[in-house]
Amino acid sequence: RLQATTVSLLTTAAMDETGAEAPPPPLLPAAGSDLAAHECPGNMPLVTLQAETAWSALSAKEKRYAHHFAKACWAGQLVTATQTSVEAPKILQLIFHLFGGGDEAVADFRKQCLEDRETAHHFSSFLDFCCFCVGNLGNYKSVGDMKVAPALPCEAFNAIVAKKGDAELIRRWQEIQVAVYSLDAELLQLGFPPNQRSQYCLNQVTQEDAELANRFLAAKGTEAWNTRLEKRPDGTLKIHRAS
Repeated sequence: RLQATTVSLLTTAAMDETGAEAPPPPLLPAAGSDLAAHECPGNMPLVTLQAETAWSALSAKEKRYAHHFAKACWAGQLVTATQTSVEAPKILQLIFHLFGGGDEAVADFRKQCLEDRETAHHFSSFLDFCCFCVGNLGNYKSVGDMKVAPALPCEAFNAIVAKKGDAELIRRWQEIQVAVYSLDAELLQLGFPPNQRSQYCLNQVTQEDAELANRFLAAKGTEAWNTRLEKRPDGTLKIHRAS
């Protein structure tokens, strides 16, 4: 049985309010181990798009269309993150707050991190992980669906977040640090339970359930791209659509 509903996924990305401090996360994987492939690569390349020529060739109407289309895409970025992992939207919100407040605030945060020997040593790896998560809208590769964990020790990540001087950000990071660093077998790749996990499908949704939902949506002339599929205790499948 299928029940379709429309909900806003942006609200589901809100932080938990338990306030409970998470236990220490596991150590980083040993170099050369199978898990080392899940460590965030260093020296993340940043590429500047040269769009001036193409932009200049657009009409005023086309420029307005491109502008508002881009704004709409970015406004919905938490939808993609929420479909990926429980912690993904919270990681992005943390990054946006750490680097928010304007150029002066960002420069001060960077200065604070680089003046301390401990945080300065790991700051580049921290930036690599932030770039990866923003570029992939979460802590899983957008191509390959493989989980990526920070390449710096959790204690160093804690110290860098603390440099912002915001107790609320520290609390938010403590809530997700174990999930961010965890390399448990079922978390290494997005997929279906019991061997894999994904926030596309909730509560033990199987591949057969997902295929049934896809056929249902196709019959309605739509796609599953901006949805999540939930399996209720009575076996009913509920489709949550982002709006």
